[in-house]
This record gives sequence, structure tokens and C-alpha cells, in this order.
Amino acid sequence: MSKELMIVFVYDTIKNDECADPVKSVVYFHPSWVSETQKLLLCGQLMGTTHFLGETLFKPRMITLQSGKFAIKSFGRFVMAVGSDRNISEVVLEHRANFLHSLLKLYHCDINTIYEQSNAAGQQTKFADKLYGIIESYLPLLQFNGNIFQNVSSLKIPKSASNMYLEATQILQSFQQIKGVLGGTIFYHNKVVASQLSDNLTKIFTLSDLYRLKTSEYVPANFHIPVG
Repeated sequence: MSKELMIVFVYDTIKNDECADPVKSVVYFHPSWVSETQKLLLCGQLMGTTHFLGETLFKPRMITLQSGKFAIKSFGRFVMAVGSDRNISEVVLEHRANFLHSLLKLYHCDINTIYEQSNAAGQQTKFADKLYGIIESYLPLLQFNGNIFQNVSSLKIPKSASNMYLEATQILQSFQQIKGVLGGTIFYHNKVVASQLSDNLTKIFTLSDLYRLKTSEYVPANFHIPVG
């Protein structure tokens, strides 16, 4: 049996007028080896259906074609589709789309923000390259860490070292004295030692493996920020 082919693309709805090159509307597409003709045929089918339903009935969250199934997510002028060439469960596909959507929202605000930052820096042509690097780094997380039933990896501390948790909690509480810090979590080898964050947010941090993830935006601060 052949391996499942995951298909992800981002479509710019502003560039889809008659005078524009339709290829430029597809700002990201995975897998990259697909021909331009196949990209346009697939994206045209999905975006045409999405636009029609959105204008007449409702915004679709899932579209099924003869050759695949796709979950749809909107970021303002951009539409993201996460799909598969297999007839897999809608729950699994929607979970993948939600996970990728959460990663983009958490680390980059959204695709519109990435586009506006590129425009502000006078690097409109580099927007597609930046988006490509970001999503390509998240796809392995989608395939291997996006399990619906996956638990948060916690560090099991022996009774003889129970003071470690107390010290970690005290460190987090001391950071809350800094203006603007609402809460935090401490990891060791990507396993949770202590956390003040919600279960969902902590789980996203562990699944995205922050120490190795290099795509998040740099945020300047007036105190030292550790690596990762």
C-alpha cells in the first residue's frame, strides 16, 4: 500500500482577479513536486467551491473531492487547506488543520501578519519564501506529533527529588514578578517539569519542541531570553 500523501496549500484571494496570473494566487503548496497545472486545477476546484458556498450558503470547513478530502481554514485574505489523497476520517483531518492553525496563530499571529511584516520591510517578494520555510518546518509536527490522543510529556521526578518541582514552581512565580509576564512553564528535554499554563497551550509547546523550532518570530525584551 502506498504512503498517504498530505496536501497543504495557502491561497491569496486578493490576487485571483482576471488580470492577475493565477499561479501567483497559490503562495504555498506542498508537495512541491506537483506541476503548476495540477496545482491550479486542484486549488481552482477548492477555492471556487469555497467562494460559492461562502457567498450563497455558509463557509465550508470540509470539502470532499473524488481524489481527496480537505479541511479549510481562513486567515483574512488568505485561505489555507489541509488535505489528504486518502478518504481518511474528517475528525483526523480537521485535527491536523486545527493544529497547524494553532501553531501559526501562536508563533506568528496569522498569515496576514507575516504578509504585512514582509510589506513593511519592503520584502514583498520574500513573503512566499518565508511562508514556505515556516510551514515546511511544521509539516513533520503535523504528521508525527499531531495525534489526537497524544498526552503531554511530563518528567517523572523520583520522591528523593521532590524538591525539584517546588523549586521549579518558585522560579515560575518569581518570573511573574516581572511586568508583563502572565505565566510560564519549565521543560527538561522537552518534558514538562512544572507549568502555570493551560493544558492545551502546554501541549502545543511540547508537540512543537521549542528548543529545535527555529521559525518563531523574535520578540525584543529588556531581560535575557534563554535559547528556545
